[in-house]
Amino acid sequence: MREKRWWVLLGISRDVAGSKRVEEALKKSEEKYRAILENASDAILLTDEEGNLLEANRKAEELFGYEREELLQMHYTELHPMNELGRTIEAFKNIVSSGQGFLHNGSVVRKNGKVVCVDITGSATEYNGSKFIQGSFRDITEKVHAKEILEQTVKEHTAELSEKNKLLVNEIREHKRDKAALRKKTNDLQLHSNKLKELNAALKVLLKQREEDRTELEDKVLTNVKHLLVPHLETLKKKKLDREGMTIVEILESNLKNIISPFSHKLSSKYLNLTPTEIKVANLIREGKSTKEIAQFMRVSANAVNHHRHHIREKLGILAQKVNLRSYLSTLP
Repeated sequence: MREKRWWVLLGISRDVAGSKRVEEALKKSEEKYRAILENASDAILLTDEEGNLLEANRKAEELFGYEREELLQMHYTELHPMNELGRTIEAFKNIVSSGQGFLHNGSVVRKNGKVVCVDITGSATEYNGSKFIQGSFRDITEKVHAKEILEQTVKEHTAELSEKNKLLVNEIREHKRDKAALRKKTNDLQLHSNKLKELNAALKVLLKQREEDRTELEDKVLTNVKHLLVPHLETLKKKKLDREGMTIVEILESNLKNIISPFSHKLSSKYLNLTPTEIKVANLIREGKSTKEIAQFMRVSANAVNHHRHHIREKLGILAQKVNLRSYLSTLP
């Protein structure tokens, strides 16, 4: 049995002769050290410089699952898993040589085979040429577990963020494609708009040309009527014709005027609800003909002419107004 007595651990030899007072002091020191050791919050082991266990506190028994007597029969390497022996031995040697050291995130094996994560802090004390090593073991299982949970959480969140990032990248690409498509569509619409503007300009030119052609044609008709027909009508009017012949001449003259008069065309275009007879009456009124003259010219009664005048005023919207019909017709374009 390699168990050492407390006087060995404290570097105090029981073989030293002395007075009762020295022995009592030693005993009190031993009891005080034992009390401190047993009330420590961490598991504590004491070894010699070869690593043989010399002492263990109550927390060490709880941590390793061995009785104190069992621990004092063991070497420190028996308390560590094989995969951790390299680090553990290196740390122990460092403590022996330098007087202190530590091993973070180490591990020990309990009696039941369960591996426990620990932080180890060690220090060396030398007495009478012998070196004693004290190691404090702090169970960090919960800390490691919390770290693993945190790492797992970070991993999961990282994966989630990565997935969201992929979705965002796809959305950005989709947005860029949509933007490019919209830009292309906008360009196409602009081109179409430009083409429409060109067509519209061309159409305006054609319409203008058509209007000029129409005006030219009207001028030709007007010129031909005035130079080819009106002189002959004037010649007929100067001849001594009977009443029927004169009436025919006047009818021809009136119809020619209707053909060449812009008023007749514009009036019929603007007021499509006027009948051809009402347009003829309106034209004669605008020329200053009286009701009697219009009746004689159209070979109808004066009441019929008044009836037409009434409908013309009604359709022009001046029936209830005190407006001279000839003056109003003269204002029309």
